[in-house]
Formats: sequence, C-alpha cells, structure tokens
Amino acid sequence: MRRQNRFGRLTIEGLLDLIEQARGSADKLVVEYDPHYGFPASLEVDYSPFIADDEFSYRLTDFQAY
Repeated sequence: MRRQNRFGRLTIEGLLDLIEQARGSADKLVVEYDPHYGFPASLEVDYSPFIADDEFSYRLTDFQAY
C-alpha cells in the first residue's frame, strides 16, 4: 500500500513500501539513502528492460526534520 500525505505525495513510509514491493518484482532497482537520516533520497525502478516507458523514479527534496 502506498502511503500518501494530504498533498497526494508519497510519504517516506510509502517510499519504503514501494522499495520493498519493487525489490521482489523489478528488473532494476537503484536506491540512494540520505547519509544523515537514512531515508530513501532517490530511487529508480524499471520492471522490464523490454517494455518502453515502464520505468519511473522519485527524488525526495526539501526535507525538513522536526
């Protein structure tokens, strides 16, 4: 389940869920984690190298710790 905030964007928890799901089914998964906080700062997913436009990526920006 992809968790979203009130703006319709994925939360960090939602990104972690997405990574776990892709880990079991994607052909390519690249994740970079924030070195200080450890959350996924960016990810790239490609489910099949033989299908055009099935890949996607996320980049976390404007993070603020509370």
